[in-house]
Amino acid sequence: MVTRLIFIVLPLAILAGGLGSTARAAQLGPYVGGSYGITERDFGIEPFDDFFLNGFFPGTGFIVESHSSSLDTKDRGYMALIGYRLTAHLAIEGMFVDLGEMTYRAATVGSFDDSDPFALDTKLVGKLSGIGLHVLGIWPINYRWEIYARGGVQFTSPKLGGRIDNVPLDFRPDSATDLVGGVGIAMSMLEVYGLRLEYMRVFDAGESGTAESDTDFLSLGFIVAF
Repeated sequence: MVTRLIFIVLPLAILAGGLGSTARAAQLGPYVGGSYGITERDFGIEPFDDFFLNGFFPGTGFIVESHSSSLDTKDRGYMALIGYRLTAHLAIEGMFVDLGEMTYRAATVGSFDDSDPFALDTKLVGKLSGIGLHVLGIWPINYRWEIYARGGVQFTSPKLGGRIDNVPLDFRPDSATDLVGGVGIAMSMLEVYGLRLEYMRVFDAGESGTAESDTDFLSLGFIVAF
């Protein structure tokens, strides 16, 4: 995802730099906005398989004969924010971010000591969301375009639940404080409106006991200044 962002943002920045020579910042003061895009979590399937094959199933006395599984780490996410442009080169933002879901599915065949083999269908869904406080460093390129980098913290609320056949599974992980970084390019319109293309990463998002992982968010956003 990072590579894709570079190939998208870099040509836009070069184009923006050629559209004019007079740099001018967007309007100072408060603004609101939101974005929508693609999320992806950097997490492998092995910890889930290990939990069920070497922990949960042996603990219940279930003898596994075959097991197949899959993990979908991509989803859609969104962000709602309120910000304040302090200077031409500095802004602060508070936001709510939904980073989508990660879904694990498995089909397992096995038996108990006194039973015939039978199949179990397993599904686990991990969700991430949180509120964040970020600082933006901004470089105005010309009248309409600017590029920026963000850094800050996010208070992440992970959720993990699912089922084995019709038996519900519900884990209650603790909230976590995670670091966030990102880069983007913005275009202003009619002085008070703006479009953004941004890549953001939440580092080690979530709680260590429940699928903690780096999480990427590539989004297209819209802001309105007051």
